[in-house]
Amino acid sequence: MLATILLAALSGATPAVQPGTYEYTATYQGVQSGRSTVTARRDGDTTTIQESANGAINDVQVAAAVTLTLDTDLIPTIYNGSYDSGAAHAVITVTVGKTVATLTGTTTYGMPLTFPLKPPARHFVIIEPGLMAGLFGLPAQMQAWQYDPILAIAPSVAKSENFELDTTAKPQRPDGVPAQDTQITFGGQLAFTIWYDPATYVPDAVVVPSQNAVLTRVRK
Repeated sequence: MLATILLAALSGATPAVQPGTYEYTATYQGVQSGRSTVTARRDGDTTTIQESANGAINDVQVAAAVTLTLDTDLIPTIYNGSYDSGAAHAVITVTVGKTVATLTGTTTYGMPLTFPLKPPARHFVIIEPGLMAGLFGLPAQMQAWQYDPILAIAPSVAKSENFELDTTAKPQRPDGVPAQDTQITFGGQLAFTIWYDPATYVPDAVVVPSQNAVLTRVRK
């Protein structure tokens, strides 16, 4: 496994998001609150990550279907999301440029909204609270981008936040996470940790301590 990673680094090859279909469960305050299916595929130089999720928040049924497209360097180019919460329905698109991302859609926020790339961030990512699509490719993206700081956009709440790698963090390994998994932890107001397989970059768990929230891969 280590030899594979070293060979990839020496060859200068961009890490790849592992194609396949993956199941995840979400827990909040220790109670299972949702479930999602993530499908990753490659079409030439393009990587597409799709997610279908459903669950309940405060006894309200919620559902989401999202698609995230990455270019040859795993940089996001476009995100499309469809959300249902009770009787409410919203459709959101995020178009990502080199220095500005633009959010449009049917939400209560004024549209369009723009998000400039704020230093020290050097790359955009799309991370929707409670969903896996934007987190799924993050281990491979961070490796490809040499762990540069990122600006994360949360489409449904029309907010953004800078994140940097926290190299001093020593998070506790969650139950069920394989022993060979490694982790990346991001500091900030909503600090989080991704545990992933270093051979495939596939996440096995995402932990957000401040929210007591965990996304866990269902291993079959």
